[in-house]
Amino acid sequence: MRSGETTGLRAPELKAMSVGSNADGGYLVPAEVEQTIGQRLTAISPIRGIAGQRTISGNVYKKPFMTAGPAVGWVGETDARTPYRQNAVFVMNRKTQSTIRKFKDTAGNFLWQPPANAGGRATLMTFAVIEAEDMPDIAANSLSIAFGDFGSGYLIVDRAGVMVLRDPYSAKPYVLFYTTKRVGGGVQDFDAIKLMKFAVS
Repeated sequence: MRSGETTGLRAPELKAMSVGSNADGGYLVPAEVEQTIGQRLTAISPIRGIAGQRTISGNVYKKPFMTAGPAVGWVGETDARTPYRQNAVFVMNRKTQSTIRKFKDTAGNFLWQPPANAGGRATLMTFAVIEAEDMPDIAANSLSIAFGDFGSGYLIVDRAGVMVLRDPYSAKPYVLFYTTKRVGGGVQDFDAIKLMKFAVS
């Protein structure tokens, strides 16, 4: 290789990539633009702000899990406990929250409290309330409120990179850019999140 002799060497595999042609590799997105897209996703989906997140470079994310089930046992009344309540939040949509705001305890105090400062979150029984419009409205047999530690219970997996397709034809004289990003998610600990089921009479 140092002398330039190529005899006996296998012919190298050559691949071409063009950042100006989608068919030859697509368009590259600067890191700053990708970060901005991630921030917009968090604003659109409030679950991203409370769930666990992983970024992968491959097509599959593999995570080990326990098949034997959790261990159980007795604990003293004043002993320290692990339950998920330390980082727990309530998740519901705005319409459900408007109903919950009317609830009071036996002393006549409202269970729902407004944010204590600008930019803060409302609380329900001292736990933060996250508004997620994807949650269903209160109805018969609806699971309208979720409560738990979403950082431990739910995982969002992002594929590294963002793909952009340039379309100069559909809206002349303007140029459209279609941005796509591969993302997935799922429950990783069913003990960390509980759902409240409603019955409407």
